[in-house]
Amino acid sequence: MLEYKAKERDDFGIEYIELDAFYKRFPFKNHDPSKPHRVHFNNLILITKGTCIHFVDFHEYPVQPGSIIYVNRNQVQAFDFDRRPEGKMLLITPGLSISCARKFGFLFLRRIILMRRLFRSFLPASNRRIAAAC
Repeated sequence: MLEYKAKERDDFGIEYIELDAFYKRFPFKNHDPSKPHRVHFNNLILITKGTCIHFVDFHEYPVQPGSIIYVNRNQVQAFDFDRRPEGKMLLITPGLSISCARKFGFLFLRRIILMRRLFRSFLPASNRRIAAAC
């Protein structure tokens, strides 16, 4: 399982990264993100330019500009390093959810979950399939 590792001074429980910067980190020391791997954090990816196939839980999903991919903690994913679409990615640690719950209460987390469900209902039909896998 791939653990989230941020520098201590930068570890706020969430990390934003452009996909181009992510690709430049390759090759990684301990794993190959183009191969299926299980993650120990939540991952939100927005594709802004280009097309590719993103692998989530042993299913391939075609993505295009405007596609949003949400990978839950403990899901398996793989990136398409052949096509390398442009976009943005948020890595969200389990600790962020816990700290938000402690600070704002579990009602806050319930609202986040309801917002996620509502958000999925507004996705175009072509992107709904990707969100449903998450």
